[in-house]
Amino acid sequence: MTDYNGQLDVLFKEWEAASIANGDDVISKDGLMKMKDVDVNEMWDKSPVRVMFLLKDQPNGGGDDIRNWLTLPDSNRFARRNREVRGTFLKRLAFLLYGFVYGNTEFGTIKKEDAIKCFLETPFALVETKKQSGGTSVSNRVYINRYRDFLLKEIEILSPNIIVCCGGPQHHFVLHSLYNIETLETIDGNVHYDPEKKVVIVYSPHPRAHCSHEKFFEGAMWHYGIFLKHYPGWPDIHMTSCPGL
Repeated sequence: MTDYNGQLDVLFKEWEAASIANGDDVISKDGLMKMKDVDVNEMWDKSPVRVMFLLKDQPNGGGDDIRNWLTLPDSNRFARRNREVRGTFLKRLAFLLYGFVYGNTEFGTIKKEDAIKCFLETPFALVETKKQSGGTSVSNRVYINRYRDFLLKEIEILSPNIIVCCGGPQHHFVLHSLYNIETLETIDGNVHYDPEKKVVIVYSPHPRAHCSHEKFFEGAMWHYGIFLKHYPGWPDIHMTSCPGL
């Protein structure tokens, strides 16, 4: 069994040393989201669907570890909110995760309680392209270029097969740094496919985009639906049920 987060911890030590040396301060950590009383490494190893959300940066201050968001102790002021998947950001990710896990591209057919349960019981990864907490001391594009090799290594360790790029810089990085876009199959402008490794790359608006939940969902899943029409037998990728659902 692969220790994904353990490998990431080793990488982050090197990344943080480089960040401090460059005057960019401590980094936030991310990767495979932890669940209580469950070995997420084993679940991720065995999961036919491995969704990674590639985001901009997190707002909670330097040194935060995003992987702990769903397992915070009750004493933490965010614990209950996170476990109940409150707020626009987590709720939108939950619906997207459910959609990708089940191949369900119809927002109106997904029950909120099912999306939440899937979010809490299905392994997935959150990766911030900019490991410095939210702010303008270094731009997203500059940061990505500065720490490109670290970010490439992080994604290589996680080995997702669905990469959800939540924003333009993230999408550009995946198409032009993680991949050479010319080697990818373009399904449409928002969906590309690596037929060799069977990895799907989907553009999504940022989860805090100013639009309805349905419009946000369709911003990614409508295009993913086009991919599914091209590859209706995409190998064993959609679960018949989420763990515990």
